Amino acid sequence: NEARVWSDIVGLKDTDRVAQMTSMAFDNHISEVYGTMVQASTSVVVSDLMKRSGPELVGWLADKHVNIMVPVPSHLRSMVGPGVDVSAVALPHLRVLDVGGEA
Repeated sequence: NEARVWSDIVGLKDTDRVAQMTSMAFDNHISEVYGTMVQASTSVVVSDLMKRSGPELVGWLADKHVNIMVPVPSHLRSMVGPGVDVSAVALPHLRVLDVGGEA
């Protein structure tokens, strides 16, 4: 049910490309993995190395045409640095940024 509801809320379509970044140990993975399956969207697996790359992840997401991302706040902060563009210009395909988790 959570996957179906989440995909409806964000307006997930079969043409969407969802960044799969979260470990299966965390609940965010339900949206990334099963929400993507519900709508037959594309799951774009982000390697561990790329997850730790910080600002380089911005360009990678743009190159892969990712338009939905479900990061935790600390991961989002790691992507931002001096001179790093995280605007719609740098991430032209990103339309949903669902940030949550962490206490």
